[in-house]
Amino acid sequence: MARIAFVGLGNMGVGMATRLIQTGHQLSVYNRTASRAQALVRQGAQLFDSPKGACQGVDAVISMLADDSASRAVWLGRDGILAAGNFAKNGFAIECSTLSHAWVVELSSLCRARGLRYLDAPVTGLPDGAAAGSLTLLVGADTDDLWPATESFVHSRRAHDVQFSAPTGSPASKSPSCRTPRRLRHAHFAQLVR
Repeated sequence: MARIAFVGLGNMGVGMATRLIQTGHQLSVYNRTASRAQALVRQGAQLFDSPKGACQGVDAVISMLADDSASRAVWLGRDGILAAGNFAKNGFAIECSTLSHAWVVELSSLCRARGLRYLDAPVTGLPDGAAAGSLTLLVGADTDDLWPATESFVHSRRAHDVQFSAPTGSPASKSPSCRTPRRLRHAHFAQLVR
């Protein structure tokens, strides 16, 4: 299974992170309020005091934050995600927060400059769905990145559904209509973050 860092343990993030542990992934976590991670630590996650620390040597980092400001701080801060020095080769940066198009395009470029494959993957659903593995991820990514991510995180147990919208930064990926499942091309081949 993959070595994954999860950053942002709010109502949705804690359920998603719990699901990753339950499906056998090795999880390192960071949250501004460390006490939010205690249940995950009891399940085997390793808690770090910075996003940078949580991301050392991981295959993928997943973030689930409130907005552009929180995302920017966690990714670009002095001890932020991109300050980590040794991501796995061709690692994944998976941003599940609902963010502005401008920040997604900028973050995608910054991640690629660090050798990471970027997936913009905001979710639909509620916290109960996060813990149950029934969220829908609306993924914007280059298809060359989407397929390997799918293969890396596919597991035999029921999990989140993936809807592929468009390559990151394309005109279609910024359209609100592309963030609704009925307007997306369903990625039948796999499910991500199982």
